[in-house]
Order: sequence, then C-alpha cells, then structure tokens
Amino acid sequence: MHIHYGNYKSDIYFELSPIGIFKISTMIGLVSKDSVNDGGKCIVRNNYIFGIHETDSIPFTLQGHRYYFGIRHREEVIGPNSKNVLSKVSNQSYLLNFYKDGGYVPCLFSIVEGTLAIQYFDYESDTEMFAMVPSKVKKQEQFLTVVQLNPARADFTDINFSEMFNTERKYQITN
Repeated sequence: MHIHYGNYKSDIYFELSPIGIFKISTMIGLVSKDSVNDGGKCIVRNNYIFGIHETDSIPFTLQGHRYYFGIRHREEVIGPNSKNVLSKVSNQSYLLNFYKDGGYVPCLFSIVEGTLAIQYFDYESDTEMFAMVPSKVKKQEQFLTVVQLNPARADFTDINFSEMFNTERKYQITN
C-alpha cells in the first residue's frame, strides 16, 4: 500500500498515509453578521473569522448578513480507531470492508497510475451470484430480507466482481 500514499481528489479527498486511510470533506457553516458584531465568540479580521475552530482561523465569504466558511472534516476509514478492514486483492486492488451492524459491507478500492477508483457494493436484488457461498444467514428487517454471507477465501474465486460493485468513482492524485 505504501507505493500508493498520497492525497486523491474529486469532490472530496482521500488521504492514504502510513497511519491509515482518511476521507476529508468540507462542511459549510455560517454565522450571522449580527452575532459577530454583538460581541459573540467570533471575531472577523483580514478576511478571516476567528472563534469557529479552536486552533485555526478560517477564510470566509460575506453574503448579505451572513459569513459563510468551510470546515475540514477528517474521517478515519482505516486506522487504529477503525473497525473497517482492508484486504489486498492484488498490487493495485483492495477490498475495503466497512463495519456495519456486526458485519461488513465491502467496496473495491483500486489504484492505477495515480487514479484511485472506488466501487461500492451494489447488485441486483434477484442476483444468483452468491448462491455458491455455503455459509449464509437470512434475517427479516422491517421491509427487507438481509442476507449475511460468510464466504471462505476460496469462495471469492467464483464471484464475478463486476456484478458485485457499481460504477467507479475516480479520484486523481494531487501530490
């Protein structure tokens, strides 16, 4: 994985580093001009707003009577505090298994020539592609039947990944 370290960008960023994989997005916030002028915790100086983030100032845009600003949110996808699991499939592809409700939901994570491609688990409801997986449990949850699979490594050779994952979302390396 170390040969793929870097930041990958599309509408959000993915950071691949020695300590893990992180999803970095920007949340848009606002504060009214009146609340800043009334001696609140925020101060505006030189096109920056202070008091929103504990350790940093943030550039803003004033529209009407509101200051708009972006706050970076860094979410750990793989790392010491994550229950998610990354498994190598090849030198370029990995299965990223997201922990959810006591089980895992996979996505295909591929890195080729500076492009990170992510394909999330998505398939037709009437598919037969998992019929050969011997270990499965069916549970009725509200209006859905949830099938929990427990495939052995050998079962993966019979699964067609192109049927299992949706279209790619691509991210280009920025450094």
